[in-house]
Amino acid sequence: MKRMFCALSLLAVATAALSADLSNYPADRWGRHPVRIAVEKHSDVYRLSEQGVSIENYRGGWAEAALSDAKLQELLALGWTVEPRTREQVSPDIVAAYHNHAWLTAKLDSVHAQYPAITRKVSMGTSVQGRQLWAFLVTDNPTVDEHEAEVRFAATIHGDEPVGTEMCIGMIDSLTQCYGSVAAITDLVNSREIWFAPMLNPDGNNAVNRENANGEDLNRDFPVPDGGSNGGYVNGTEVEVTSFINFWTGKRVVLSLNFHGGALVANYPWDYTYTLCPDNALAREVSLGYSRLNSPMYNNTSAFPDSGVTNGAAWYVVRGGLQDWSYHVTSGLDITMEIGNTKWPSAGTLPTYWNDNRASMLYFIRQAGWGVQGVVTDSLTGIPINRAQLDVAGIAKPVHSDSAVGDYHRMLMTGNYDLTFSKPGYASKTFANVRVKLDSVTNLDVQLSPILLSGTVTDSATALPIYGAVVEVVGVKSDTTDAAGHYSIQAPQGSYTVACRATGYETRSVAGVALNGMVALDFALGGLNLFGYEAHDTINIPDNGAWIVDSIYVDRNVAISDYRAYVNITHTYKGDLAVRLFHPGGDSVRLHQRTGGAADNIVGWYPDSVRPADSLRWNAFYGQSALGWWTLRAKDYASGYIGRLNGWALEIFSTQTGLAELPVERPLPVRTELFYSRPNPARDQATISYQLARPGPVRLTVYNVAGQAVRTLVDGRCAAGHHSVRWDGRDGRGERVVAGVYLYRLEAGGTARTNKLVVVR
Repeated sequence: MKRMFCALSLLAVATAALSADLSNYPADRWGRHPVRIAVEKHSDVYRLSEQGVSIENYRGGWAEAALSDAKLQELLALGWTVEPRTREQVSPDIVAAYHNHAWLTAKLDSVHAQYPAITRKVSMGTSVQGRQLWAFLVTDNPTVDEHEAEVRFAATIHGDEPVGTEMCIGMIDSLTQCYGSVAAITDLVNSREIWFAPMLNPDGNNAVNRENANGEDLNRDFPVPDGGSNGGYVNGTEVEVTSFINFWTGKRVVLSLNFHGGALVANYPWDYTYTLCPDNALAREVSLGYSRLNSPMYNNTSAFPDSGVTNGAAWYVVRGGLQDWSYHVTSGLDITMEIGNTKWPSAGTLPTYWNDNRASMLYFIRQAGWGVQGVVTDSLTGIPINRAQLDVAGIAKPVHSDSAVGDYHRMLMTGNYDLTFSKPGYASKTFANVRVKLDSVTNLDVQLSPILLSGTVTDSATALPIYGAVVEVVGVKSDTTDAAGHYSIQAPQGSYTVACRATGYETRSVAGVALNGMVALDFALGGLNLFGYEAHDTINIPDNGAWIVDSIYVDRNVAISDYRAYVNITHTYKGDLAVRLFHPGGDSVRLHQRTGGAADNIVGWYPDSVRPADSLRWNAFYGQSALGWWTLRAKDYASGYIGRLNGWALEIFSTQTGLAELPVERPLPVRTELFYSRPNPARDQATISYQLARPGPVRLTVYNVAGQAVRTLVDGRCAAGHHSVRWDGRDGRGERVVAGVYLYRLEAGGTARTNKLVVVR
């Protein structure tokens, strides 16, 4: 019965809403109704927020908002007292006395022209209607990143609240004109980066509207810390907000404010939730610092009993405000500074506003550089560390160091704190019981020790370094060894498996490697037996036709530890092609699967120089026997282009030799030929592989490009089958050859083959 009664009540409300007469509630040009809603007790403000009303202001027992037809009907049906509201009408003469966007631009250009050594003008982006969103910097070295705290003054995010723009201009003039003559001003300019964003909504200001040109309240359009809806009128984020976010996300503003009109109070985070922000005591104290120096604000206790300051949500909830985004994302404490009950007062009152706010603004600039500060650097290199994190015990709000200088700045209430500095890839460092004061500076420079895993990879048989080996902290990071076999990996603290692999060598891994500082780990890799095979058949690939197939017979019954496949296909649109490699057992991997678009040709070694389409299952053949027919298949899937398989090759790596399992007869003879050298280019050593159809005398010689013999590697009788010779990059006298192009020539079975090898140093 109770449920039926509730349902009937809701139906009655819905029916009443549908029948509500809205003719007495004029709509603005976006179809919303500016209204004021009677609030009998302050808790009613919270009820309105819970019912989805985006409140623009709350004063004198009335909440101001702009409502859609549906929301207005809903409130009327629920019994709220709702009256139409005429937004403040501003005389054209008053408007003309303020800096519009064009005048502001000219003013900033003029100041920069007069004081180029201490100012810089930057565009953050453009508005909906194409007006530039200016950011203006005042500091002693405006084009250089320095160890200085950043402070920001923003204004006119609501286009009809322009007094803040004039306050920004006044402070810009004070800082520039007094620099060098007034010691206190000179010190602030020399020790701070003082940023101004004097007009965030130029389109709204031009139209004397709160909203931007799309009808969006920009101070309800920022991402909300909880990830929920900001209740914006327009789908998507407005370009002015996006530009602001992109510009300021990469900076480390310590303290900022955004000027508003319509009330007289310093409003501190959070706005979106009743939960107090982690820096609540500091946010309140900084707001009080501003209010104490602004007599009308400080004494506005009838409206705001706490000496002219308020927690945002305790006043009324705002979702999507600039100050919450700034504090949440950049850790910069941002205060919404409501500096007058009249949004667009007569220009004759601006001197009074300036007198009320000048000292408070200077206090904000000073306060940004107080607390604890310093530079975070790498203990080995001395290089500044970007985004090193400072955590203060008991305050769940970290701050981060800047990129260029590595400086950090953290405002704190007076007290003793445990400070922890951290960065992935470095050992954390904690300083206990650090004394910090709200009204002075504690300097603390920090060196973080990198967490480094380093070592050398060598050949277990020869003890020679292995160039090009890959060492990986599994799942985190890898490095490739240099000519001396050295590697170095910086990784986060933790316990890991470390794997080492190199072409022609057995892969090794070590589990449970604890990384918490400088850790050394060397690898000695056992060489694998290398068996190489190639096919030189030339086969046309039909246009949009059937699969072509070519085969190689592997004559060794060895378990596969690793393998490589070389493909040489000429084609003018490789996006048409699919290429597969088939193991004798029938399993296959996709080498190429219709990627690359109009690019030409497929030439190279998989998986070294060319990434296979099936890279994640490349190890599917590991452990299987290599013996038997391997096939390469290729197909063109579209019309218009033709191609050709020019040949392909296969190399098998194994711990086994397979000699005992060699078949008595091979289905096809193996031609006597030079196979290849790897790596190519080579730095310190290269392996030259060849195979013989039958036993006989063999001579393998390395020549320089002038045709002079450098070194003979093989000169004697060899058995039939596959052979590999390692050249250490030295000549016949044992001296290292210089970088350049070399030729290696194989003479066997009455024939000779020559290939090219590049040596780099």
